[in-house]
Amino acid sequence: MQLHIATKTSERRKNKRFPLELAAELHVGDIRSQETTSNIGSGGLLITCSHLDAEVGTPVTVSMLDWPEPQRKSAQRTLVVEGVIVRREGHRVAIQRKRYNFADSQSWTSAILQARAAGGRS
Repeated sequence: MQLHIATKTSERRKNKRFPLELAAELHVGDIRSQETTSNIGSGGLLITCSHLDAEVGTPVTVSMLDWPEPQRKSAQRTLVVEGVIVRREGHRVAIQRKRYNFADSQSWTSAILQARAAGGRS
């Protein structure tokens, strides 16, 4: 007879993630794909990725045009995250954040250009 002792597994993540479903545009090189975030935290994000077949280690840029900011009544804010794919599970892709920036913009393309020009935060 074998005895199996269940142990509580600890969370491996260093940063807390928050469930947040937002429309996102995923950029991998010249390829753009409309996707949806699943959760986000200070270390990265998880995105449902149905249209892209990128491998772990691939650098990506994710733009979220409708970033929630209740106190802001004027132009939309866009969160632009630059990172790298660290895990794939089916259609879900985990992205580790390298840099991020907020941009005032009406389009994803101009938001990315604005964020890159600002240099982003690491």
